[in-house]
Amino acid sequence: MRKIIILLLAVASILGCKKSEEKVDTSECITEMVTRFEKELKCTKQGLMETNLYRGTYKNKQVYFTNTMCPACNTIPPQYGYDCSGKKIDFRDFKDVSGIKEVYNSCTKKVIE
Repeated sequence: MRKIIILLLAVASILGCKKSEEKVDTSECITEMVTRFEKELKCTKQGLMETNLYRGTYKNKQVYFTNTMCPACNTIPPQYGYDCSGKKIDFRDFKDVSGIKEVYNSCTKKVIE
């Protein structure tokens, strides 16, 4: 009987533990880009008007840039971005930016990796 009680307590303590919220490993480059674009990253209303940080590839270089997500707005695409060394990269045609992925959401204030 004693072994059963000990076993039940052990199982209850294991199942009763709550997993802590996992932290996203934020690279130094993304942190720097969030700081660089701090004034541009804005959330008026989530899903309706937000400016977030994105990463993409332009001419074989990884670039970071902001883009406004607003289904009802007629916004122009980003004109430039930065690479991890801090060099400004002007986009001749934003259609040439590929592999675009959101890396920071201004509404949730979280890095997405």
